[in-house]
Amino acid sequence: MMEDSLRKAGQKIAFADIDRSTSFHLDHGNGMDAYGVGASLGCGAPALMSDGQLVFPYCYKTCQILDNGPLRFTAELTYGTTADGITEHRLISLDRGSHFNRMTVWYDDIEKPTALAAGIVLHGNDGLALGKNYVRYADPTDRPDLHQSQIYVATLFPNGVSKTKVLKGELNHAIGIVNHYTGAPYTYFFGSAWSLYDVGSEAQWQNVIDEFLANQRQPLTYNIVK
Repeated sequence: MMEDSLRKAGQKIAFADIDRSTSFHLDHGNGMDAYGVGASLGCGAPALMSDGQLVFPYCYKTCQILDNGPLRFTAELTYGTTADGITEHRLISLDRGSHFNRMTVWYDDIEKPTALAAGIVLHGNDGLALGKNYVRYADPTDRPDLHQSQIYVATLFPNGVSKTKVLKGELNHAIGIVNHYTGAPYTYFFGSAWSLYDVGSEAQWQNVIDEFLANQRQPLTYNIVK
């Protein structure tokens, strides 16, 4: 990338100018991504667990776009086979106007029951809530002094989990755990909002979550009368 070339060449001013004008970590009027994640579940990724710890997949091997708008985007991803011979698949879709992506994950060749987790990375405990079927968090962004806003994130489990908890490690996570998981398709939802856009408070973010889960329990039905 041009920015990397300029930085390596020692042209710090030119690098900073381009970075300020193009970085998606800054708000240019269309929102931003200032939720620092690193090597983690980020906002809503799944992972198997071993000895109580998350086992992160490296990167997807193939990606197929199944829907490309305007009402829905859907992609199917397949990950490389692990040393244990396990292959992960993810089917992810996002409907227009929704805060939440739908995730269905499944695994080939799990030989014995294990634990499946999904959740969000934490940068503190302020703004954290663990519900029976959700985890939510208000992140202060990677530069609170600059952004002066919050990024709201959540992972929702309308099909239930064994428990929700904070998992401590190099990066702490709020997760939902499905025990005795054998690889069958499991569906949950993950998403986010921004305090400077359409969700202005933690209370409003909780209302968005509650309404979404209620709609999953009692979806809209209709009859066509001929």
